[in-house]
Amino acid sequence: MTKLGIITFQDGFNRGASDFYPLIRWRKELKMKNIDVSFFKSHEDKKLLQAEIIGIDSRYYRELKVIQNKYSGLCFIIDAIKHLRSNDIKVLIFDNDDSSGGRQWDLIQYVDILVKKQVLKNREYYTLDNGLHNYKPFVKSFGLEIPEERHTDYRPCAPDQLHKIKLGWNIGMKDYRYFPFTKYFPVGTSRLFNTLYKMPQFAEPSSKRPYDSNFRGEVSSVRLSQF
Repeated sequence: MTKLGIITFQDGFNRGASDFYPLIRWRKELKMKNIDVSFFKSHEDKKLLQAEIIGIDSRYYRELKVIQNKYSGLCFIIDAIKHLRSNDIKVLIFDNDDSSGGRQWDLIQYVDILVKKQVLKNREYYTLDNGLHNYKPFVKSFGLEIPEERHTDYRPCAPDQLHKIKLGWNIGMKDYRYFPFTKYFPVGTSRLFNTLYKMPQFAEPSSKRPYDSNFRGEVSSVRLSQF
């Protein structure tokens, strides 16, 4: 039995329900394939040492460092990663930001794999230093500027670490007919509110498709100021 542990703050009402939905929804099926998935809310939990693989939600250490201001840097999570790996545990980071860019490069050298929701075709882009434009590539392509107050130091990915970047799933994998509750998370999901959602209607795709891409979102100074 392969034991997989996920360190995350997120609960069923938060974005974690989307980020880790496949592991939550198919937990029993994974166990039938000898993959046991457990969730942890602290990097200090001693039970982590019972796992063979640990995945760390990037929002976990950002929550502690940026939002709760418990740590001034990333040394606390780097030390935790080193401790896990010294016990022959493989460590992954789940980059749960929305962008195809990245800002986890300070940690990639300490882990075995960095999993992203979307990966740029030309990965050499990650080795460039264009500041936060590397994090939000589309901002630069649209000729837009990130507000000055959002500028920060940016360290690009080292070229010898590019092989660690792997493509994972994204929030499109979540079935929103399943409404998760905090008290059930991360045990499973609930069908209590399934009647609120209509069953999806499927149609044969048209052979004529005039558009090459699809974008859901908005581009404005107000939105960019939140980056």
